[in-house]
Amino acid sequence: MPIFNDTMQEVAKSYEKKQAKLIEHVTKSAPFLKAMPTITATHGLKNQYEEVTNLKGAGFREFDSPYQEMDVSTVLREEKIGLIGGKMDVSEERAIALTGITDGARAAATYFDKRKGILLNDAGKTTEKHLIYERIYKAVLKYNAGLSSNEKTVFDAGGSTGLYSVLAIRMGKEENCGILSPWKKNGGNSGEELIKMDWTDGGNRHTLVGGSNNGKLGYSVTFDGGLGFQIAMPERVGAIFNIEASGSHSLTVQMLANLLSSIESDESDTFLVMNRFMFDSLVALKWPQVQLATGDRNLDTRFSRFNGIDIIATPNMLRAAETAVSV
Repeated sequence: MPIFNDTMQEVAKSYEKKQAKLIEHVTKSAPFLKAMPTITATHGLKNQYEEVTNLKGAGFREFDSPYQEMDVSTVLREEKIGLIGGKMDVSEERAIALTGITDGARAAATYFDKRKGILLNDAGKTTEKHLIYERIYKAVLKYNAGLSSNEKTVFDAGGSTGLYSVLAIRMGKEENCGILSPWKKNGGNSGEELIKMDWTDGGNRHTLVGGSNNGKLGYSVTFDGGLGFQIAMPERVGAIFNIEASGSHSLTVQMLANLLSSIESDESDTFLVMNRFMFDSLVALKWPQVQLATGDRNLDTRFSRFNGIDIIATPNMLRAAETAVSV
């Protein structure tokens, strides 16, 4: 598996232990977020970067012949950062009842500390889904819109109902990668934090608004973490759309091979990303090759790589519910 030393989890280790634990909650059920390399945003909640549009590298020349001109053409892009997190509140009576602490503020703090894992875990899942469908897929479709069939990195499996897709992406720092936007602590005098927790009304008891606690007296906190995804090399991103789980429009070995070839995949930086049920359906590709002997007690049809490329099976891509895409 490609190992990056600048994933969210690795970056979090450079902060206090509490921050590392918060990031662990975010990535626990978001395997794509967990695997992607990250950089720090250049300008707070936005990041400026160069997208390579044309590359002319060094070539081969005969002895004593002129040097070949090298050049790289780029376009300056800007990526806005979104926010991971949400708001959580609890009535004073509930916090006291669940924690056994009679002081309302202390009881609320204990309650939020216990519940933050669930909140951030769900926030990570929602964020991963958003990045794949709203950022990466839209970018790769836009890039492919003006390409010839021989240049495209997107493919159509031809299905119409119960649809899935498969993403192939080459990731690297400053290229196709996540973007983190740390927060300054205490006006910048106490370092930075990747995810911040703020008390509403300064941590004082107040009348809660909205949800099941509307109108009750209690406490509220918000969690925020700045995260985005930049695609500086769109030619290294591809996808197969309109896949059905079985039948004539299901995924084939040749489809996956063509997809990886289209982005010039490399085992050191490439992932295939798909829904977990789509991943489970790949058993159809392996089943004909499985051989059982008399006495075998374990039938194993699993695999985690395709032609050397690691597969990320995520629960955060839609299960047989994607909208048909025109490629």
